[in-house]
Amino acid sequence: LLGSPTGAQAACPDCLLGDPAWRQALDRRGLTLRPVVTLDAVAARAGGRHLGSGGLGLVDLLAELDTSEAGLWPGGRFVLHVQGTAGRDPSTFVGDLQVTDNVEADDAIRVYEGFYEHRGRGGRWRARAGWQDYNSEFNVLPLAGVLLNSSFGIHPEILQGQVPTYPLTSPALTVHLEPASALFLKAGIYESVPANAIHPLSRLETAGAGDGHVAALEVGTARPGPGPGSFKLAVGGWHLDREFRDPVGNERGSNRGGYLIAERQFPLGRDGRAWGLFAQAGTSRADRNQLKGYLGAGVVLHGPWKGRPDDTLSVGVARARLSGPFLAASPGRRQVETAWELTYRLALRPGLALQPDLQYVHHPDAEPSARDALVGALRLVASF
Repeated sequence: LLGSPTGAQAACPDCLLGDPAWRQALDRRGLTLRPVVTLDAVAARAGGRHLGSGGLGLVDLLAELDTSEAGLWPGGRFVLHVQGTAGRDPSTFVGDLQVTDNVEADDAIRVYEGFYEHRGRGGRWRARAGWQDYNSEFNVLPLAGVLLNSSFGIHPEILQGQVPTYPLTSPALTVHLEPASALFLKAGIYESVPANAIHPLSRLETAGAGDGHVAALEVGTARPGPGPGSFKLAVGGWHLDREFRDPVGNERGSNRGGYLIAERQFPLGRDGRAWGLFAQAGTSRADRNQLKGYLGAGVVLHGPWKGRPDDTLSVGVARARLSGPFLAASPGRRQVETAWELTYRLALRPGLALQPDLQYVHHPDAEPSARDALVGALRLVASF
């Protein structure tokens, strides 16, 4: 597995199998096919609900058709993303609010995303229509993506808005505009997904009109990475138009919240390596949500050692705060759950990475009787 694949070429530097003849033939026709396998082993070594361990698996199969390269029309792209998930969820023994492993999901095979994207001339705008993940466009910080805790991928208070995100997506229309250099504006309308819903492949059936919608908006400035000098600063908001019952038991007809995200990379030596900082902040309506707000931050080193330019070292902290009305209805609950994480992504070879991870969860689920949890994990990612 660690040896160089026969016929591997630099045209696919991030693929474990390199660029064999079958992949080159598909690429010439505008079709890209990328399988990725993620395997996690997670164990609670202290605290939490109880000691426990388990394994999780995620298989991604991503297919893209470039209409220009396929000889159809310029600017178009069809995307189909199928996922398979299985394993024991760490939340069953850690018992945390923020979910220590971002691969956690019910056992299923489903169409995760399927949409058509069109880009305007000059790349100043693009639009997508079809099944989409809210978190593929909104509330995204690339620097935070190496950490395993789910809060570094999407803020926990946003999930209260029933936005469609991993592992469940929904029909949506999104638009991305770049009116000037380094400036962007994103807007989208999504069909909402119940927070506790489980929909397998049959989720492709269009839901009824009563399911409600989520409107999303984000504006900011960015210089895409990787590397020193890249940055992002954005403010966003979401609005849920749907009837639901809040954690206290009241019937509600809408929900909303906002967030601020930022990151910046700096040089680490003179050989192209970089280090960066990221910060997250979010809030939602306290009168109808369990979580009032969220704060997160972290430090990331790309190439922490001169001899390991492709490795990544990161440390982060995620802090979720419960709302006043929910605390009043739940006497004895603590105000905050805080998760600390230290992770190291070891690049074994192109397309293969091993990642040990350690998390310390202070006040899991904000329960006064819950002991602080120490959670260890090991992730293996193979991109074929």
